[in-house]
Amino acid sequence: MATKSGEQKSDNPLAMLQQGMKFFLRLEHQLEVVDYGKANFIHADLSPEGMRRAMKERGDDEMTVFRASPRRHLPWSTGPA
Repeated sequence: MATKSGEQKSDNPLAMLQQGMKFFLRLEHQLEVVDYGKANFIHADLSPEGMRRAMKERGDDEMTVFRASPRRHLPWSTGPA
Protein backbone atom coordinates (compact mmCIF):
# COMPACT_ATOMS: atom_id res chain seq x y z
CA MET A 1 0.00 0.00 0.00
CA ALA A 2 1.44 3.42 -0.95
CA THR A 3 1.24 6.53 1.22
CA LYS A 4 0.73 10.12 0.04
CA SER A 5 4.51 10.50 -0.30
CA GLY A 6 4.74 7.40 -2.50
CA GLU A 7 6.32 5.23 0.19
CA GLN A 8 5.32 1.59 0.29
CA LYS A 9 3.87 0.37 3.61
CA SER A 10 4.21 -3.31 4.41
CA ASP A 11 3.69 -5.78 7.23
CA ASN A 12 6.81 -7.64 6.09
CA PRO A 13 9.44 -7.52 8.89
CA LEU A 14 12.31 -6.97 6.44
CA ALA A 15 10.48 -4.10 4.72
CA MET A 16 9.71 -2.58 8.13
CA LEU A 17 13.40 -2.82 9.08
CA GLN A 18 14.42 -1.18 5.80
CA GLN A 19 11.95 1.66 6.28
CA GLY A 20 13.06 2.12 9.88
CA MET A 21 16.73 2.29 8.89
CA LYS A 22 15.87 4.72 6.10
CA PHE A 23 14.23 7.02 8.64
CA PHE A 24 16.88 6.56 11.33
CA LEU A 25 19.81 7.16 8.95
CA ARG A 26 17.98 9.92 7.02
CA LEU A 27 18.48 8.11 3.71
CA GLU A 28 16.33 7.45 0.66
CA HIS A 29 15.23 3.97 -0.35
CA GLN A 30 16.63 3.03 -3.75
CA LEU A 31 13.29 1.68 -4.97
CA GLU A 32 11.83 5.15 -4.43
CA VAL A 33 14.55 7.16 -6.22
CA VAL A 34 16.24 4.98 -8.86
CA ASP A 35 14.65 5.00 -12.33
CA TYR A 36 14.91 1.35 -13.32
CA GLY A 37 13.32 2.15 -16.69
CA LYS A 38 16.53 3.74 -18.02
CA ALA A 39 18.29 2.06 -20.94
CA ASN A 40 21.34 1.11 -18.85
CA PHE A 41 19.21 -1.30 -16.81
CA ILE A 42 18.16 -3.48 -19.78
CA HIS A 43 20.25 -6.43 -18.59
CA ALA A 44 18.71 -6.63 -15.12
CA ASP A 45 15.97 -9.14 -15.91
CA LEU A 46 17.54 -11.06 -18.77
CA SER A 47 18.16 -14.77 -18.72
CA PRO A 48 21.73 -15.87 -19.50
CA GLU A 49 20.67 -16.53 -23.12
CA GLY A 50 18.92 -13.17 -23.31
CA MET A 51 22.07 -11.49 -21.98
CA ARG A 52 24.16 -13.21 -24.69
CA ARG A 53 21.73 -12.01 -27.37
CA ALA A 54 21.77 -8.43 -26.03
CA MET A 55 25.58 -8.44 -25.93
CA LYS A 56 25.76 -9.85 -29.46
CA GLU A 57 23.47 -7.06 -30.71
CA ARG A 58 25.94 -4.57 -29.22
CA GLY A 59 28.89 -6.37 -30.79
CA ASP A 60 30.07 -7.75 -27.45
CA ASP A 61 30.62 -11.21 -26.02
CA GLU A 62 31.62 -12.52 -22.59
CA MET A 63 35.32 -11.76 -23.15
CA THR A 64 34.91 -8.17 -24.39
CA VAL A 65 32.64 -7.39 -21.43
CA PHE A 66 35.01 -9.12 -18.99
CA ARG A 67 38.08 -7.30 -20.33
CA ALA A 68 36.34 -3.90 -20.39
CA SER A 69 34.72 -4.05 -16.93
CA PRO A 70 37.78 -3.46 -14.73
CA ARG A 71 38.96 -0.57 -16.88
CA ARG A 72 35.62 1.23 -16.52
CA HIS A 73 36.05 1.33 -12.74
CA LEU A 74 39.67 2.40 -12.42
CA PRO A 75 40.13 5.98 -11.21
CA TRP A 76 42.57 6.83 -14.01
CA SER A 77 40.41 5.30 -16.72
CA THR A 78 39.08 7.60 -19.42
CA GLY A 79 36.05 5.44 -20.15
CA PRO A 80 35.07 2.24 -21.92
CA ALA A 81 37.77 0.18 -23.60
